[in-house]
Amino acid sequence: MKKIYCIEQCWKSNDVYFRDGLFFEIKDPWKIGYDNIVTHEFDNEDYFKDELIKIINGGGIINKVYIKEMTDDYKPTLHL
Repeated sequence: MKKIYCIEQCWKSNDVYFRDGLFFEIKDPWKIGYDNIVTHEFDNEDYFKDELIKIINGGGIINKVYIKEMTDDYKPTLHL
C-alpha cells in the first residue's frame, strides 16, 4: 500500500458573474461561481506540497486536502 496525497480544488467558471452573496445570506460566499471540483493526486509528498503552495499563492480555493491508502500499482491522476 502507498500513500496518495489529494487536493480538491474549486474551479471557477469564466461565464458566471461573481458576487459576495451577502444579499442572499449564503454561508460560503467565496464559493459562488466555483461549481467545478478538480482533484489532484500525487504519490510524491514534495510535489504535493509544491502544488498546494501554488494554489494558495495563486488565490485558488481549496475544498479539501486528504491522504488515502491505495495499492502499489495505483497511478495518481487528475479528476474533473
